[in-house]
Amino acid sequence: MTVIAGVDFLNTSLSPFVQVEDENRIRFSIDDLSLKEFKLLLLALNRNLSTMAFSKRKVGWGKVKPYYLYRFMRIPSWSVHSCAIDRLYFAVVRNLRQRDIEQFYKAYRRKVHMPLVTYFYNEDTFIRISPFYVDIISDDVTLIAHLRSSFSNRVTDFDGVLPISEEEW
Repeated sequence: MTVIAGVDFLNTSLSPFVQVEDENRIRFSIDDLSLKEFKLLLLALNRNLSTMAFSKRKVGWGKVKPYYLYRFMRIPSWSVHSCAIDRLYFAVVRNLRQRDIEQFYKAYRRKVHMPLVTYFYNEDTFIRISPFYVDIISDDVTLIAHLRSSFSNRVTDFDGVLPISEEEW
């Protein structure tokens, strides 16, 4: 479950973006990617990214704020998975619709209280949404090349500064 596109995204000590080669990844600045462009990106992906995962702080490790995700999306099935960091766990929501992902992104951009890092994924591709970037990682190098050409005006070059891992958030 945790290895998607050759990346263990529950590995909290290393950002998935640096775990793959350039041909398997693409990055967008969250400030430059509007909701309309995000919807077009989802259409271009042409993938059913129906599963969501995000980290949450465990009770007893500081103030725990609820995310109220049900206000933005339908939550048909969810489960909890342990994390390498004692104070965190990963929640996984399954069977999401594309509309749920769009509504989540809209709320995330408005800076509504949300998980810091969220993944939407299937067996070979995932989208990682963080406060600064929207990363897409896929085994399908043709897909990434297509996204690079289709969204060339929105692609953010890797700046050489190591991305912040989930553990560092």
